[in-house]
Amino acid sequence: MAMQIFESAKSLWSVILQQFRWDSHTPQRTLDEIEVLLSVFLAILIAHHYNAEHIGWAAFSGYMVLRSHIADTCIRGVLRILGTIVGALLACWIELFISKTLWLNSLVLAFFAAFSLYFAMTTRYGYAWLFFGLTFVMVIIDGLVYPFADISQFAKTRSIEVIAGTVACMLVSLFFTYIIRPKFSLMVNRSGLAEIIKFEGYRKRTLIHTAQAALAIAIVPFLIHFFPVDLLIQTSITILAVLMIPLPSLNNKKLISMRNLYRLFGCLLGATLAFILLPISDLNYICAVLSIGLGVVIGRHIENSGQAFAYIGTQFSLVYIVVMVPDKLSLLSMENGWMRLAGIVFGIILIELTRLVFVPLQYLLTHEK
Repeated sequence: MAMQIFESAKSLWSVILQQFRWDSHTPQRTLDEIEVLLSVFLAILIAHHYNAEHIGWAAFSGYMVLRSHIADTCIRGVLRILGTIVGALLACWIELFISKTLWLNSLVLAFFAAFSLYFAMTTRYGYAWLFFGLTFVMVIIDGLVYPFADISQFAKTRSIEVIAGTVACMLVSLFFTYIIRPKFSLMVNRSGLAEIIKFEGYRKRTLIHTAQAALAIAIVPFLIHFFPVDLLIQTSITILAVLMIPLPSLNNKKLISMRNLYRLFGCLLGATLAFILLPISDLNYICAVLSIGLGVVIGRHIENSGQAFAYIGTQFSLVYIVVMVPDKLSLLSMENGWMRLAGIVFGIILIELTRLVFVPLQYLLTHEK
């Protein structure tokens, strides 16, 4: 078993390295990497201007929202902002009526995690539903860990970070769509909102899938006395992000395990590079900017591979940005990276453990006549 995992990791590393051959650097791919680089740095500047608390999250929004056409960027950005704000507001409102009792918060988290994931998978506005669930869970968990703190402050700064990153993406995308790309004859057709491909019995399968997410999330509140808040928040993000899969993929039993593997592998690579470059970034602002830029381009290049392992690039960039983009240069530390990595590992463990609970149900569903 250990040898198989080693061989799989070795093979994966080999195909990733092939993506950095000279012939893989197409004009379209290179231009997209420059575009996302500018978007990330603009997001950092905007977030600093509005005194956001977690600059790295703004930077990652500046990374994730960007698409090749301004229309697609705006659609994705609006959905991300709406989902984040509604999730934050609802969490703050619900916290006024429920106590800090762990079991009650566990039930609330489980319900809204399953609710948001179901609609994220079955509607065209899935991106908004996903961030509704992510933000709701983050705010509730933060309120549990810090019961006497103002929960609205966390919700507010989270919204500012997402808006900063999204606005940066929109501005950069607008510039590239109408000024830069036409000069290189690299116009991109807008894709718009994707249609959801549904199949017979999809509701039943989706409900079982989201019930797994609910069970995994429900466990998190009972761990607040044993783990720091950043780890638990990352654990919850991992659960929802990994289980957010295209609807037809519910028929692929191996997909979630593969996404777990890709997520872990990408985060390990991102943390390793951050660990290597962190001493250099700590020298001055120029070195910090160059180090951030290098990691962003590497992650985006892997993501633009068009291969099944492209998800590795996204996870590489996320952990790299979280580590290398501190609120202040003096706060550069690998602690953020290790905390995120630990949260991801813990989230993956919870996903795999809760999958065991649903094995009998999945078996019956697969073999029903």
